[in-house]
Amino acid sequence: MPRAHHYSAWFLYGLIGAVFLVLATAWPAAYVRMTYEDLYGEWLQSWLFVAVFALSIALARRRWRYRWFFALLALASFYTVMEEISWGQRLFGIESPEFFAEHNVQGETNLHNFLTGPESTLLKDVVEYTLAAALIGFGLLYPLALRIAWAPARWLDRLGVAAPPLYLWIFFVNAAVFEVGWLSINEAEVAEILVGTALVLMLVHYLIGHESTATTGGPALLGAGDATRCARVNLGTFAVLVALAYGTTTWFYTLPGRAEAIDRRLANGYEKFGRRLEKRGRWNQAAELYRQAAERDPANLTLLHKALDNFQAAGDTENYAHYYRVMLDVTAAEVEGKDATVENLLMLAKNYAEIDARSTASEYLDQALATAAARVAQAPEASDSYYWLGRAQQQRGQYQEAQRAYQRAQAMEPGRSRYTLALRGLQREMDRAPAGDTNP
Repeated sequence: MPRAHHYSAWFLYGLIGAVFLVLATAWPAAYVRMTYEDLYGEWLQSWLFVAVFALSIALARRRWRYRWFFALLALASFYTVMEEISWGQRLFGIESPEFFAEHNVQGETNLHNFLTGPESTLLKDVVEYTLAAALIGFGLLYPLALRIAWAPARWLDRLGVAAPPLYLWIFFVNAAVFEVGWLSINEAEVAEILVGTALVLMLVHYLIGHESTATTGGPALLGAGDATRCARVNLGTFAVLVALAYGTTTWFYTLPGRAEAIDRRLANGYEKFGRRLEKRGRWNQAAELYRQAAERDPANLTLLHKALDNFQAAGDTENYAHYYRVMLDVTAAEVEGKDATVENLLMLAKNYAEIDARSTASEYLDQALATAAARVAQAPEASDSYYWLGRAQQQRGQYQEAQRAYQRAQAMEPGRSRYTLALRGLQREMDRAPAGDTNP
C-alpha cells in the first residue's frame, strides 16, 4: 500500500486526539492523571524524545548533508528528556540546590522553569507564541515550500535542514494551537506528545527512505513496500513507547515518598480543573474533581465544601447527602478530639438533622445540653454560660427554659445586644410553633 505510512500517522494522530478529547470532556479526572507531572502523559513525552534521540543518532551517523541537523536534533532531544525528568532529581529524590529552589518557578533542578511555569506571564506568553510559530513554520510552511520548489526552501534543504514529510503537518499545527493554551486545560502537555510523535514518525520515514532522500533531497517518496514497512514501524514503536510510559508510571509510584507527592499534585490538579468546570456550569464533573481532591487531602475541608456546592448545583441529592455526612463525620472527629464547645456541638446537631440523621443529631444535642449545664455549674457568674444553655434548650425545643436562660444572661449584662436579639429570635420561633408545643 503506497500510502500506508500516511494512514498510520493519521491513525496515531486521531488516536491521541480522541483519547485526550474524550478524557477532557467526559472524564476530566482521568485527563488530569494523563497530563500531570510524573504520570502517564509526561512519561510518554519522555520516552518519545528518548526515541527521537536514538533515531537521530542513527541518522547522524550516515554520511549525507542532513548529518549535522540530526546530530543537533539528538542533542536537543537529550536536553528535552533530561529537563522533563529534572536531570534525574525526582528519580533519585535529590533535593534542589538553594539557587534552583529560590529562583526556579517550580523549585526544581531544570532550566525551562526559569522562563515558564504554571502562572501566566508576559515572558511565558512570548515563549509560547514563538514556539507555536516555529512549529507551524517547520512542520507546515517549510515542507509545503519545499513541495512547490520555492528557492529559499531548496537552499535550506541543500544546507542540510531536513523537512518533515508534509503528511505530518497536522501534528505540528495542532501542537502549535495547544502550545498557546487557549483552552486552559493544560493542553501544552498534549502538544508535547504530538510533537514527539511527529518527530518519531519523521525520523522513521527518513531512516527507511534514506537512500532515496540522499539523492532527491527532502523526505523521500516511499514505494509500496517501504510505505508498509514504515507504517508497521510507526505503530509498533508507538505501542512500545506507550507500554514503557505505563510501566514507568507504575514503577515510579513504588519509589519511597513518590506516591504521596504525586497525590498532592493530583489534588492540586483536580482542584484547578474543578474551578474551570464550575465556571462553565459542568457541576457534576466539578463536584467529582473536588471530591477526588478531598480524598487526597482529607484535612482540607474546603475541597469537600466545594464538592457539596457543586453536587447541590447539579441537583445530585444522593451524593450531596452522602458527602455531607462524610464532611460532618470528619468535623465531628475533630471536635471530639478537642474540648468540644457548646457551639460546635450545636452546629453538628443542626447539620446532622439537615441530612435526616436524627439519631446522631439528637446525640450531639444531648451533649450540647450537658456541656452547657456543666458550664453554668462551673461559671455561674458568666452571662455567656446562660446564653449557651439557652441556645441548646432552644434547639431542643425547650422554649420556656431557653427564655429563662436568656433573661438571666440579659439581667447579668443588660447592655449586651446579643442577648436581646436571642430573646427576640426565640419569641418569633415560639410564635410560629404549634399551640402546646412551646415546652415539650
